[in-house]
Amino acid sequence: MQTELIYTANGMEPTALQAELELLRGALDIIRGSGEASALQTPLKEYYLKKFGENPGLVPEGIQEEAMAQTYTDRLGTPWMHYFLKYDPAPALEALSCPVLALVGAKDLQVPAESNLKAIREALEKGGNENSTVKSLENLNHLFQEANSGSPSEYAQIEQTFSLYALKIISDWVQKTVN
Repeated sequence: MQTELIYTANGMEPTALQAELELLRGALDIIRGSGEASALQTPLKEYYLKKFGENPGLVPEGIQEEAMAQTYTDRLGTPWMHYFLKYDPAPALEALSCPVLALVGAKDLQVPAESNLKAIREALEKGGNENSTVKSLENLNHLFQEANSGSPSEYAQIEQTFSLYALKIISDWVQKTVN
């Protein structure tokens, strides 16, 4: 979902986007099906080389398949990515009994607000947490900056470090919760 939203915001052509998403889905299946992160490098690289051989259009002109396969493998074949893709935060959220403030920017393309806030809300409710606030913040991106598209490519272009609106919501919540 994150890849589709970001590439769409960056103007990727629909045909190229679908090819990229199909390629990514196959790689994610390999990662999710693996037992150990250390065993990811070889199957991922073999997968990419096979896909690039079947679809030469996936590799930009002037780039070698081997180099591109290694770049993709290096990006996804890390212990962190292995952990990230296999981690389910729901049990940890269900176990929380402390007050919770969960905020997501409405223009966040990395953690899309609607689906993620719904899952957070459901996990907190399932765990019986009655002291939680789960909220989408209008016009803010992943870094809680006021944004146009929400694309990571605009993060560095935005002068604002952190929205005063978000800071106010956080400080109001802290004051209300502590009192």
